[in-house]
Amino acid sequence: MKIDDLPGLLAANKGFRFDPAKVTAPSLILVSNGEYQSPEIKRQTKLCIEGLPNPKKRLVITPAEEGASSHCIMENRSLMSQELFDWLDEVFK
Repeated sequence: MKIDDLPGLLAANKGFRFDPAKVTAPSLILVSNGEYQSPEIKRQTKLCIEGLPNPKKRLVITPAEEGASSHCIMENRSLMSQELFDWLDEVFK
């Protein structure tokens, strides 16, 4: 299926519900401090991390004071990368 526009993407995903219980792989959730201030983001993040069945899961809230407070942690990619690689080191011990 090829989708070329946003309306097509929305139509293709109609009815989709994410179920974290179906994610059996180790999981890392990175959320910026700025986004985590939203009650809805907190709620969804909590549901997700608690629903993941694999014990190798981690939630990281990146600190605003280290320049990691916006979506995708773009203003401090080195911090995001360090968190990711530390987690991978732990998962693949």
